[in-house]
Amino acid sequence: MSDVRPMPPRVNWVVPLILFLLTAGTTLWVGGTWWNAGSAVGRNPGLPGIFLAGLPYAFPLMGILLCHEMGHYLAGRFHRLEVSLPYFIPIPMALGTMGALIVYKSRIGSARKLLDVGVAGPLSGLLVSTVLMIIGLNLSTVQKLTPGMGPIIQEGQSLYYMGLKWLVFGSLPAGYDVFLHPIAWASWVGFFVTMINLLPVGQLDGGHVAYALLGPAQNRISAWLHGSMVALAVAIGMLNASGAFLAGKSMEVVAQEGMTGSFWLAWAAVLYLLKRIGRGYHPPVSEEGALGRGRTVLGVATLILFLLLFMPVPIRIVEL
Repeated sequence: MSDVRPMPPRVNWVVPLILFLLTAGTTLWVGGTWWNAGSAVGRNPGLPGIFLAGLPYAFPLMGILLCHEMGHYLAGRFHRLEVSLPYFIPIPMALGTMGALIVYKSRIGSARKLLDVGVAGPLSGLLVSTVLMIIGLNLSTVQKLTPGMGPIIQEGQSLYYMGLKWLVFGSLPAGYDVFLHPIAWASWVGFFVTMINLLPVGQLDGGHVAYALLGPAQNRISAWLHGSMVALAVAIGMLNASGAFLAGKSMEVVAQEGMTGSFWLAWAAVLYLLKRIGRGYHPPVSEEGALGRGRTVLGVATLILFLLLFMPVPIRIVEL
């Protein structure tokens, strides 16, 4: 009998590497032109200066995303799944990236594997984001908000994020806010990405975890949550627009506040496309092996993390 074992499938690293380098470039560009202080670019004119100014934002953000995806990758390889390297998604605006993803080329056959793969990415990324956020907040400044400062970017506030700010700064006086260092901005993006991935809908990480816990019943919950995202978008827009109107703001500001829920409409549309492509919210897994108490507790705790990271309005522009 031959002792020769089949060769493992070749890992395609060319496309993932190109996308990684492109995303490094777009996050450096965004970090140098948008999230960092303009004076940093002024001291170093030209593209090299912009990229240099973008390092405090791009480097930690790329590290957070890489840790998230490698958590999935290593969990998949541990369970002998055929899995791709991370595919980063570059965009030369907004956050500089739409995150990253990996592709499972073999079916995840059991609830245990599904849960392990689902939690590994978010927990890995969140751990790194939390450490970097504490560092970034200590490098940030607290300033008084005064009329005439111009429009400022207001990041979404989650219970988890507010708790970390309280640990670093304590209770802020009325009319003051934290102006984030680029490292803190990158860490906030890490929280935002983790929140999105932990949505217990479809085949997002949170959907994997919820399906491992609940089985096929999760597809009905996915449908309910999917529809609720549209209702949430409308409710947020109406609430903020009416508040601006009653406060005597201009109709332009009222209209802007009415769009504050549009993010959830956009994600509802994305999830609808993913549902159509995947021919349903989540494919079934075999009944091979029970989760066990430890994995069940881990899965429930991971879904609770979604609630702690939830931001009704992820980001907005505030006129002072």
